[in-house]
Amino acid sequence: MSLNSTQLGRADLYVKTIFRKAMSEESNDIAKDLYAITPNKSGFARILNLTAVPGMRRWESERRPGTFSFGVEMQKIGKWEQSVAIDGADVEDDDLGIYKSAIEEMALENKLVYSALAVEAINKGFVTKSGDGHNFFSTEHGNLQTGDLTAANYEAACLKVQTQKAENGKSFGYLVDTLIVGPNMQSKARAVVEKENLAGGESNTNYHTAKILVVPQITDNSWYVACLGRKVKPVEVFERRKAGPLRQILKDRQEDQDVYTWGTDGRFDAAYANYRLIAGSVGS
Repeated sequence: MSLNSTQLGRADLYVKTIFRKAMSEESNDIAKDLYAITPNKSGFARILNLTAVPGMRRWESERRPGTFSFGVEMQKIGKWEQSVAIDGADVEDDDLGIYKSAIEEMALENKLVYSALAVEAINKGFVTKSGDGHNFFSTEHGNLQTGDLTAANYEAACLKVQTQKAENGKSFGYLVDTLIVGPNMQSKARAVVEKENLAGGESNTNYHTAKILVVPQITDNSWYVACLGRKVKPVEVFERRKAGPLRQILKDRQEDQDVYTWGTDGRFDAAYANYRLIAGSVGS
């Protein structure tokens, strides 16, 4: 089918308008505090080692600057895309309303992709190495908790975060403010931090010590405690090129195939950053 410029222009305007409107609407990015965004020009992710931050100290003689280093592994930033194919007959008939929900969903995916990458990285941290060659959650990092989500294990995990120290032995001063779970663990999370009194009537010392963040993408029994109120985050998203607005993708023989494509793409990726801010357990 050969479509004229008016038909294609009308379809292009409709698709882009729906996408742009959906992009401008507020979305519930529940995992936004898990990651920080770092603009990137090299195409490779480099993670700065923050243990060298000396902190303020009394200036008695010469300055003693911390010496920064980077993670061992250089991670190439990936390319990402999403596209929708629209049947030529629907373009000809101006019957594009049936694609409205799909286009709106694409916009939502655009807005939440960084959170999705950060959650995926955290959830895989028990078996995936960070830049220093150790798993993100590991005994070497001092942030690997074992066991189910109980009061005792919660307290032990919090202690792992709150006792992290810099190279000079100074405490980072991290305080746990968030308990992260999947939907099937939220009742246990509430029992630990949202019950004011325990079964025997005594006060719950963990009451309101952390807010609960329920992340639907976490489908196993893993759970995490984290300090997310700092500028630094457990995960860093390196943004070489943010996913742009929807545009028509011109393809060879698209008229012969009678399918017209619109898509968006970008170059970005998530990398492990500060493991000291978070402790995790695979659960039971």
